[in-house]
Amino acid sequence: MTSISSRTRKVSRCAMPATRIGACRKPSGNAGVRKLSSSLGTAVCVLGPQAISAIEPVARPPRRNERRGRPCTTHNANRRPRSEDEPWSYRRPLASGFVTGTSQDSVEITVNGKTVVVADTTATLLDVLRGHAGMVSVKDGCSPQGQCGCCTVLVDGQPRVSCVTPIRRVRGREVTTVEGLAPDVRAAWGEAFAATGGSQCGFCTPGIVCRFEGLRAKEISHDDRAKAADALLAHMCRCTGWQPVLDAWQVFGTPVTLGDTEAAAARATIEGGVAQSVGPHVALGEGGFSDDVAPPGALVAVPDGEGWAVAETRAAALAAAGKIQGRRTTADYPPPIELPEGDFDAVLRTTWTEPAYLETDASWCEPGGEPASLLGNGGAFGGKLESGIGEVARRLANEQDRPVR
Repeated sequence: MTSISSRTRKVSRCAMPATRIGACRKPSGNAGVRKLSSSLGTAVCVLGPQAISAIEPVARPPRRNERRGRPCTTHNANRRPRSEDEPWSYRRPLASGFVTGTSQDSVEITVNGKTVVVADTTATLLDVLRGHAGMVSVKDGCSPQGQCGCCTVLVDGQPRVSCVTPIRRVRGREVTTVEGLAPDVRAAWGEAFAATGGSQCGFCTPGIVCRFEGLRAKEISHDDRAKAADALLAHMCRCTGWQPVLDAWQVFGTPVTLGDTEAAAARATIEGGVAQSVGPHVALGEGGFSDDVAPPGALVAVPDGEGWAVAETRAAALAAAGKIQGRRTTADYPPPIELPEGDFDAVLRTTWTEPAYLETDASWCEPGGEPASLLGNGGAFGGKLESGIGEVARRLANEQDRPVR
């Protein structure tokens, strides 16, 4: 099984430049991290699931910079298997550095009512929630850029972008994900989004649900679409056109009529060529994206501009690829206005339009196996048809003799 992972700032995810695939080499000073090169040209994105979408300009207002947490370097080779006695459900077993007891220089937080003690204080909140606590509703769309809003959770009831939140900054605080919402609230959100078409592929929806929960905590009226629209400035979605999302906000908690979800899933399967899932559960982060179902202990691969950086953890792979929150991305998007001819001492070029990976392009594969489909439960099918990410996943898994995601 192999799932490759590649995220880039702003909006969804897809298309990343890469160059030729060559022999595996180990860069100096980065023990345990290997760099591979690839001949794929452009658009290689992994981690999240789904295929590559072309980079598209997305208009958005300027955003306040958020401080970046240092990457987590926890090694996950010694993760223990899951047992029925676990205090809560883990997608991937706890890794060293993430413990349930107390320890010196650790960080203790409460996640959905359960106490979690984190020994690795350099981790981000996203690292802890998704990579080690198994909260797969928290989607990784652009980390460590903090631009797309897919990883939004509630910290003491207030929305927070988890990929740019160091775990040490939420010490002693209550963190709530979509999994931790009251059952009736979860059901109401799922039905509202499904009935209005406010969630299609569903990748960005759990973050939006948490944002809307922040509005509900402030007792904002569900008739106030303007306030809801303002809140959505922190999120990016390519599927819906935003009006259905606002419709979901407006009908939340009222009786709604769901369409024929089985027929919708059948139609989506015909259109996508692989099995698709449709229903309220998709809005709650249970659409079955590749990285949500990748096997424990899989290596993580991300594009590094020269090919692929492969490491034991997402944070280590991102660090090896040189991705820096708010400063460096693998997306190459030229400013829209050409410079006039002339001899200049300095040039400043900017734009309100930014490159964005609008749909996660991801796969995973195990040695000798078949890669997970890029088209499973995701939009932007046309942008994924030419993606070679599945073959990259297959090749890296065979080269490393380990599952790769």
